[in-house]
Amino acid sequence: MLSCCGLIFECESADLDEEEIIESLRSEKKTPDDIARCLAEMKARKIDARINAEKIFAESNRPNICSMPYILGCDQILTCESSIYTKAENLSELRKNLLKLRAKEHILYSAAAIVRENALLWSHCAIARIYLRDFSEKFLDHYLSRFGEKILSSVGGYRVEEEGALLFSRVSADPYVIQGLPLLELLAFLREQKIGDPLLS
Repeated sequence: MLSCCGLIFECESADLDEEEIIESLRSEKKTPDDIARCLAEMKARKIDARINAEKIFAESNRPNICSMPYILGCDQILTCESSIYTKAENLSELRKNLLKLRAKEHILYSAAAIVRENALLWSHCAIARIYLRDFSEKFLDHYLSRFGEKILSSVGGYRVEEEGALLFSRVSADPYVIQGLPLLELLAFLREQKIGDPLLS
């Protein structure tokens, strides 16, 4: 999505223990919106801290990090009947999750946060209401084999821009939210702050 908008970026993994964080936040009675925002911010802060440390201890060898980057952290969680779902670890787990969600309404929370030099500059959480149709197990098995493990990057395994649209009976959100990013709100912030390619202006 970002590449299609002309933005130049690099990807890094924050390697958070999301399950532990979610359980801790749920014990504090945090809402799903709060949890998604917190996960996105924590990811951005962890990478920001890593880059700050590199700047302090290796600045003479890494002059390109003198200008600190904007760190975008993103996360999604999915709720259905009081349960919270995160990204499945494998296709077998994803299959079980999709069978539980079949023919039901659930809510997808897609959050993003921007951090720079230990400061939170922006965060947003968009919500999608998703209604999965009562698909057959044969269809589901075809869908999972069609895309393989690459669909594990999405909490619901949705490839809404491709055959994933066949999973749904109805959706109430823009497709970017389902793909994992409140893109329009992010672009509005980048334009406001004059960050990124001139095409954004």
